[in-house]
Amino acid sequence: MASLKDLPEPVDMIDIFRNSAAAGGVVQEVLPLDWRPLVIWMQLGVRNEPAAALAKAQGIEVIMNRCPKIEYSRLGLDRTGAEAD
Repeated sequence: MASLKDLPEPVDMIDIFRNSAAAGGVVQEVLPLDWRPLVIWMQLGVRNEPAAALAKAQGIEVIMNRCPKIEYSRLGLDRTGAEAD
């Protein structure tokens, strides 16, 4: 897959595993799509305030400088989304 527009169907989350400067380009790629993800997630160490502002202006939630795996574990969720024992 060369770009987000090549996805076969809409996705809920775009997870950015690139540097902070590249995050802006990913957000720019999202904006012209016919669909919008619910969340744009920038991994640990990745922050781009202008890109976040663009996404938020389109109603997309933005999380920066966090890892979904770490947050998932921190919340005590198992793979099905249920609380862990």
